[in-house]
Amino acid sequence: PIDDRTLEYMHSTNRSAEQIKIVEDYCKSNLLWRTGKEEIQYSSVVEFNLSSLEPTVSGPKRPQDKILVKDLKTTFSHLLDSEHHRQYIPVLQRSESAWLADG
Repeated sequence: PIDDRTLEYMHSTNRSAEQIKIVEDYCKSNLLWRTGKEEIQYSSVVEFNLSSLEPTVSGPKRPQDKILVKDLKTTFSHLLDSEHHRQYIPVLQRSESAWLADG
């Protein structure tokens, strides 16, 4: 929705007064202007318990393949093996991490 804050943003980003006026007039004449006092009517309302949500991660290649954060370590190890034929080596067991003990 377009409102006074939108026009303030346009002004702060160096839009011309003429352009700001065009946006305001257009939005008001096309019922796109909001004052904050409108009573919005939704076609449906979805309610759910926020405590039932679980954090997930997904990759850019296939974002639909979400992995629960709690399962990330085991899933990552499995994918590393099945997709790339590599074994996960914990950080402290890697040869390049030997210098960590030296500080």
